[in-house]
Amino acid sequence: MDVKAGTPFYDSASKRAPAHALIAAYADGKYAYTAAQVAVHRGHFMISVYGDPAAARYARCLDIERYDATPSDAPAFVQARLNHGHHDALLYVNRGNEQAVVDACTREGLHLGIHYHLWVATLDGTWHLPDMTGVAAIQGYHDPQDRFDMSRTCMRMSFVKGHG
Repeated sequence: MDVKAGTPFYDSASKRAPAHALIAAYADGKYAYTAAQVAVHRGHFMISVYGDPAAARYARCLDIERYDATPSDAPAFVQARLNHGHHDALLYVNRGNEQAVVDACTREGLHLGIHYHLWVATLDGTWHLPDMTGVAAIQGYHDPQDRFDMSRTCMRMSFVKGHG
């Protein structure tokens, strides 16, 4: 299912995103969702927290932050996603590591906005960046009770239709 720019979606390590919402669900790692947990939502895409390019078979997004994948893992993930016939690679970054991720991909001939897009975490209410090139979504809200984070799409995005 395609959604327009400005559409909210959620991610949650505690799996407490609003029921029937669009979500980004963890595919692996200690916060991995089960199929049943994903199914209660209207739509989803999967996030891998590992730098293993094999995850690109089932995960659209690579989570690049402390304790997860690193900027140097990004090019292999994007290339693997492309090799699997998917042209929708999404790299979750924050304002502190965004340039390192873009630089790592550029060194490997991968171009922002063409081969991959960014999902940028601000978590401070910022919903627009000075340079929006290649930005597919912004995560601008963190629930103070740690139930979920909320993001908004910045362009048309696809979610796998759920059963909720």
